Amino acid sequence: MVESAKKHIRQGRVSIDIVSLDRGGFEVTVTRSSDKPEIIEYAESVLKEIVRLTPKVIIRRVSPTSPLVTFKSASPKRGGPAGTPEDQKMRIAAGWLRVQGRINQAVYADSQGVAPSTLRRWIRQLRQEGKL
Repeated sequence: MVESAKKHIRQGRVSIDIVSLDRGGFEVTVTRSSDKPEIIEYAESVLKEIVRLTPKVIIRRVSPTSPLVTFKSASPKRGGPAGTPEDQKMRIAAGWLRVQGRINQAVYADSQGVAPSTLRRWIRQLRQEGKL
């Protein structure tokens, strides 16, 4: 009975996301999940200061009933560019073996869009796998 008599205190959150726009200025998105007057007043004072300091600003308010919007990376993958397909590696390495002795390896690798060290590594790996 004592617990039911306790007042439910709702915690709240105000999220202010600032994004730079291509045409200059900023877009400010405000997401609020608090009904507390002091939090609302503080968030409004922060927004007024943003508007005062940045004349080219667009303020977008998200409804308090909406779920909170969180930033997610465009790509969950990390660790650099995707690898070169095996058939492309074989084509470039075989091309080098055909022109070897007539053209500098650095010049050939550059013409194919790879570094000379990458070309050498591909040749070594393809020979170990028995593909060259």
